[in-house]
Amino acid sequence: MAGKKHEGFEALVGREYERLVRALALYCGDTAVAEELAQDAFARAYQRWSHVGSMDRPDAWVHRVAFNLAGTWFRRRYAERRAYTRHGPPEEREVPVDTAAGLTVRAAVLRLPPGQRAAIVHRYFLGRSVAETADALGTSPGAVKQATFKAMAALREAIGDDIEAHVEVDRA
Repeated sequence: MAGKKHEGFEALVGREYERLVRALALYCGDTAVAEELAQDAFARAYQRWSHVGSMDRPDAWVHRVAFNLAGTWFRRRYAERRAYTRHGPPEEREVPVDTAAGLTVRAAVLRLPPGQRAAIVHRYFLGRSVAETADALGTSPGAVKQATFKAMAALREAIGDDIEAHVEVDRA
């Protein structure tokens, strides 16, 4: 819920969101893209609400931002098409199917604190050394070791002692 600082924002969203999504869907030809663009525009309005909320027509500001974002979206698509024309489309890759073990590991990893989660992903999924993980995370090797130790203890508690077998399955 918006506080006093954002008073009026929810009312604007309530009045304009559906209308903006419909307009963007017509403009872009894709409802999912339209929803994303509208959400981005409203997020920007929320961040700048002290300024936008004092305007005579904050709805006009949100619409302008949304259509500017749509223009950027079209330019990006056009650049991708040009790149595909020059270099061909990206090679097709087979997307691995999630296994029950993989889903179990993913759910358990998501429950870890962010630092532990990052350490586990770098060490086990990406196969990085302690030093490489420390460098990637901008921390010390000791902090990586501690985070990995705590994360593995939590994962063993959640999944069982054979967590390494589950992690191996999730890497596949």
